[in-house]
Amino acid sequence: MRQGVDTVKPDVYVRRFAEAAVGRSLSDEEVIAAVSDAAHELDLKAYELDWRIWESSRGGSLPYPSP
Repeated sequence: MRQGVDTVKPDVYVRRFAEAAVGRSLSDEEVIAAVSDAAHELDLKAYELDWRIWESSRGGSLPYPSP
C-alpha cells in the first residue's frame, strides 16, 4: 500500500473502526468494501483512509488536515 496500491489492509485497527461504524463483525472482504466505499464518499484513495484510520487509532498524528 505504501507503493500506491489503492486498497485496504483489514488489520486490527481498521477492522475495529469499520466494525464499530456498522455495529457488527465483518469479514475481511466486508472491511475492505466498507472502508473503500467510505473513502470514495470522502474523495480519498482507499489506502489514504486506511492510513488515516490506522494513525488515528494508534494515537498518531496526520501530516495534513482531514477533509
